[in-house]
Amino acid sequence: MPTLPPESSHDRPAWATPSFAVSLLIALAIPLYFVRLGAAPLLDPDEPYYAVPALEMLKAHSWAVPIFRGEPWFDKPILYYWVVLAGYKLLGVEEAAARIGSALAATAGAIAMATLAPRAWRTGGAHVLGALALATGIEYAFIARAAVTDMTLTCCLTLGFLFAARYLEDRRSWDAAAAGAAFGLAVLTKGPVGALVPALALGAYGVWMRRRELIAPHAVLSAAAGFLATAAPWYAYMAVAHRDLVVRVFLGEENLGRFLNPEHHQLPFFYVGVFLAGMLPWSAALPWALVGTAFDAWRRDEGRGTSPGPAYALFWGASIVALFSISASKLLTYVLPAFPPAAFLVARFWVDVLGPGSARRRRAALGAAALGAALSVLIAAALLVAARSPKYVVALPSLRVLAGVLVCGGVAGVIAVRARRIGWFALSQSALGLGLVIVGVLLVVPAIGTDDSTKALVSDLRARGLADRVAGAYRVTDVSLDFYLDRTVSRERDPAAWARRTAAAPEGLWIVATRDAEAEAEEAGLRAERVIVAGRRSVVRLTPR
Repeated sequence: MPTLPPESSHDRPAWATPSFAVSLLIALAIPLYFVRLGAAPLLDPDEPYYAVPALEMLKAHSWAVPIFRGEPWFDKPILYYWVVLAGYKLLGVEEAAARIGSALAATAGAIAMATLAPRAWRTGGAHVLGALALATGIEYAFIARAAVTDMTLTCCLTLGFLFAARYLEDRRSWDAAAAGAAFGLAVLTKGPVGALVPALALGAYGVWMRRRELIAPHAVLSAAAGFLATAAPWYAYMAVAHRDLVVRVFLGEENLGRFLNPEHHQLPFFYVGVFLAGMLPWSAALPWALVGTAFDAWRRDEGRGTSPGPAYALFWGASIVALFSISASKLLTYVLPAFPPAAFLVARFWVDVLGPGSARRRRAALGAAALGAALSVLIAAALLVAARSPKYVVALPSLRVLAGVLVCGGVAGVIAVRARRIGWFALSQSALGLGLVIVGVLLVVPAIGTDDSTKALVSDLRARGLADRVAGAYRVTDVSLDFYLDRTVSRERDPAAWARRTAAAPEGLWIVATRDAEAEAEEAGLRAERVIVAGRRSVVRLTPR
């Protein structure tokens, strides 16, 4: 078997040492992911669907199965609910506790890139620059502050692919077992996609690069043992205790159903826009990075016995994008697991073009920097246009600040590239990402979230001593009501049933959509008296017409 040369310190700048990289990433993670983590209320629709079942599990003293509205529930597997439960145990029941698992997973994913990357990723410190690009990218940073499964899934898949790359370097069974265990945790986080993605990526990479070591018996057995150790016990329990939930709800409705039926409609090439906007301020180099890597992959330079390099990252990211592109349902968070390999490819591009190189490379560097500045200006203009919408008028001052940060950061990037200083460029882009997140967290999200969330409405109800009089919600599906009222809120959608319940309990208050309160009450033969108006939701007292 060919042997790999040891990593040379001459190939790695001083700032790319493991201790410095980990310290830098932790220092960035604190303001990016943890500061004011609970400042914004839980945002509908996704965050409450994880925070509320975990809260019901906490009250029921049950860790075995998610519980929603008093019944066993299988919208997603158990791991992320355990993460939220652990947050509640640690911090108490609050927004930050529901989100801290995502923040920790984001930090772990970036550190893993800087410390577990294969040797082919380390030339010129590209692995550390890639971790920096990943950590300060806009979408990655904001999903790190959200109580959703996507960041935990991304962390598990990142660990799995990195351990698989280490196995390809050194053929150690332990690395194969660790990769299998990480992919098992991915399945325990979001279901079959946690196994399907690595199967597609590693299968395609192995076939194209002729890496038969991926199917060596000791590797397959070790990976299978790791996978079964993490994924099998809970799924076996569910198959015995709640077979219908596993087959009909989880596999049928939540996975196959969403894959085949367009629950979330999007425009063609939706994920192109997701990467260009979501990887800001680093995304402008992605087209150049992908073209160059495609040529590397075509030459099949990563054959047997070599360290997995750019082509490995390409197959990793492309499998995720391809899988979710053919899915009928599309959301911007679905391709978050492709951001780590994309961040490395971008970092490798900048290491190549800002080091000693040809005039062609200098032109490529300036072209990418100019595209980055143009994207920043374009998105800044879009933010200013969006700020004119009544929905976002409350956030107009903060959106203007955000637009200014974007423009300044884009210009600073061009200046750093013209000076051919990769350190300056990394500093300018990281500072831009940090500035965008801080402005968004401190100003934009709280302003918009206050109008969209039910937290302010429930706080007003408690201040007036009316929280116990809420009888239910009519055509309001926001599950955050259950979180903030600390009980299961009854829902109604049928006008006749709503009228009957009002007649049976005339003293009760109802939560309705502000815009449609009177029209919906009239449809049910009721008169609505507004008691509280808080953004998109209102509390009304009903009487027969």
